[in-house]
Amino acid sequence: MYFESILISPTERRFAVFNERGQMVFYTSSVLAARMFMAGKNTNMWSGTGESKAA
Repeated sequence: MYFESILISPTERRFAVFNERGQMVFYTSSVLAARMFMAGKNTNMWSGTGESKAA
């Protein structure tokens, strides 16, 4: 699982989290939320719902 930073404008960026198959599973404007989502997915079984367990 990995995330990419997407620059929308010079002052705005978004973070998209992708699974091993390259499918986007989470999209946020907060790098902290993206990291928490990935940390939650690393400790829990993959559910496929795209919901963050860390929130």
